[in-house]
Amino acid sequence: MVSEQDQPTPPFLTLPLVLTVVSAVVMAALSYSVPIIRIIEPPLTYLGWVPVVFAVILTAVAGFRFRRAGTSVMPYREASVLIADGIYGYSRNPMYVCFAGGLIGVAIVLGTLSPLVVVPLFTWFINSRVIAGEEAM
Repeated sequence: MVSEQDQPTPPFLTLPLVLTVVSAVVMAALSYSVPIIRIIEPPLTYLGWVPVVFAVILTAVAGFRFRRAGTSVMPYREASVLIADGIYGYSRNPMYVCFAGGLIGVAIVLGTLSPLVVVPLFTWFINSRVIAGEEAM
């Protein structure tokens, strides 16, 4: 078995949490520089915090489940245990689902059309690069 230190380190920008934060920053930049049209007005935009908070809580729950099982939460690391209970009984990749849901919440908070273009790009990148890389291991 390969130790965690001997396993390859993925490029920084392919780490899912980093991608999520970068995506949120890009969404904010698009909203302020190229808003296209305001689709949600305040105070309704505040409802976007609900999926953001929900995503943070579920991501933490999923991460704690990894730690409790004694396996790495880092992508591209060999898992020592297959987790199929709890939140993992509903999705193979609940953290990535939460990241995408959180980005939808960010788009609602921003309230303009342009940030919405980032969510499908983020989802495509996670599916085609991150998940595909993990499944290839």
